[in-house]
Amino acid sequence: MHGKRSPARPPPRLNRGAAAWDRDDFSVTFLTTRNPLVLNAVTRAQVHAVTDTTNEEYLAVVKAVLDAIEAGVCSNKWPVPSSLRQLDAILSAICDDLIYVQRKGPAYGQKMHAAWSHVYPNQMSELYSFSRACTGWNRMLPVGEGFGLCAERWAAIGRTILSFPGQQARECATWWFLQADCYCREQDLEMLLNTDQDWCSLERPGGQTDLCLFFGISARGESSKTSITHSNQSVIVDRPWVGRLFLELAQKRPPNAPIFSVSRETVARTVKKACDLLGIECPVLHKLRHTGPANDTLRGTRSLEQVRRRGRWASLKSVERYSKTAHIVADLAHLDPEVRRLGTDFLNAPDAFTAPQPATVRFG
Repeated sequence: MHGKRSPARPPPRLNRGAAAWDRDDFSVTFLTTRNPLVLNAVTRAQVHAVTDTTNEEYLAVVKAVLDAIEAGVCSNKWPVPSSLRQLDAILSAICDDLIYVQRKGPAYGQKMHAAWSHVYPNQMSELYSFSRACTGWNRMLPVGEGFGLCAERWAAIGRTILSFPGQQARECATWWFLQADCYCREQDLEMLLNTDQDWCSLERPGGQTDLCLFFGISARGESSKTSITHSNQSVIVDRPWVGRLFLELAQKRPPNAPIFSVSRETVARTVKKACDLLGIECPVLHKLRHTGPANDTLRGTRSLEQVRRRGRWASLKSVERYSKTAHIVADLAHLDPEVRRLGTDFLNAPDAFTAPQPATVRFG
């Protein structure tokens, strides 16, 4: 007779959180070779990375901080952390550098705290100084109301993104142009699906296509800052070439799938690459929320009330924050002449730069 066979161990499950900490049979680790000097204090990070692939964005922040810890250890800036208390002191020092030296925005602090909350779900109270630094980031580095980009800068950046090879770059360019045209927020485009409830188009007899996008849908989390009494509002895309870029993308997406497969982080990295190539400062993506209203107000293409409705703001006071025309004039005045020329050429003949790429799909 054969001996009684022991039950097979169940395979690792994704997204198990703290329940994964007791497992010690992982043959693959995430950070062992990248951060060997700090593993004694952060072994939970490698376990988390193996058991949960749904938090890649947060894990990227964890890795960036671990790299900073290792760099500090290698340069004798601080000792190798051997306890959570020592790690807390180092993380607080990194926060000070990010706030006061690198001038990172409060959103970075929120993401950083969320990331490490995932790594230490039951022990964040032991990272007291670090938690206090992150939660106080808004007060330490208050963010101004911001202002938009002049149309020429916006166009030059988008034109450069279009020049990059690959479908991902073209998708990022579509995101960049559509965001300003529709006064969108980042989550508006991230949550937009390929359904009749999210967008529709109408072919006019003269050949013109009206593209309509539906925003303000509570199921997508788009109720904040918008008019409370008028939900599910629509926006008709102004620029025909922006509409064609959107339709080109939508036709490649399966039904019910997100229109954009790229995240805002991917768009931000692509914009940074374009700005580096142009030799100009890279703007934060939320400037596009300001860009459309400010340029429309400056050129008189819309009244403030029309801007309010298009942007789904509850009051004209909110519109005034997003339509600072003086900043648009100043931005254009300080724009490099060559970048200004690139943007002007694009605005004068956008079809020359937005023509569909040669098809790579084989039929038959």
